Amino acid sequence: MLSDYFNKLLGPQSQLRKEFDNSLVMQWSVLAILILFFFMFITAPYLAWRDDQAVKLVDKLDREQALIRLSENRSAIEKNHQTLNALYSDTQAMLIDAPSFNRALSISLNKIESMYQPLGLRFDTRRFGDPSDLAWVGEKVPSRWGWVGSSQEVSDLLYKMASEKTLFIPDTIDLKPTRDRDGNIQFELSATIWTVRSLSIEQLKQQQRAVNR
Repeated sequence: MLSDYFNKLLGPQSQLRKEFDNSLVMQWSVLAILILFFFMFITAPYLAWRDDQAVKLVDKLDREQALIRLSENRSAIEKNHQTLNALYSDTQAMLIDAPSFNRALSISLNKIESMYQPLGLRFDTRRFGDPSDLAWVGEKVPSRWGWVGSSQEVSDLLYKMASEKTLFIPDTIDLKPTRDRDGNIQFELSATIWTVRSLSIEQLKQQQRAVNR
């Protein structure tokens, strides 16, 4: 039988067993073979598996970090988008909604008249300006005005313009004292005032592209 064969070959009284017990070279050779066998069939596969798992772990961590950065960037972009939309809506509420410059100019004149007429200021002069672009806001609607009145009336007009919901900006202001026929001190107020006609996002983009050409 096979077991009897191995007992005869490797048993305590066998010639091979006696040579093995008496030979250090054979003992070290067998030990080296066992170590090589252990490395080739156990250690090497384990090290390869561990390296593969480490590469997969690093790759997974990189993907997770990329997803985290993407999520953070997306949140920041959405927050900025909401902020810009809110600013755009607030700005649009301050501008004149009109289909053309002439219509915006007419609305602007009516609003200015509604501010100074109740104050008692005397209208002196009025001239119209040409439209110009206000980048990423709209179209400027300028006009030049002249009034005569008391210091209180002039102050009240400037205050009303500043507190008006629609945007009115005095570009230039010239104030000179004078006297009326009765000798009372009056003030001549000359001002270039502009407001802004609102434009759509697409119109603002076209406006900016024209500037960049």
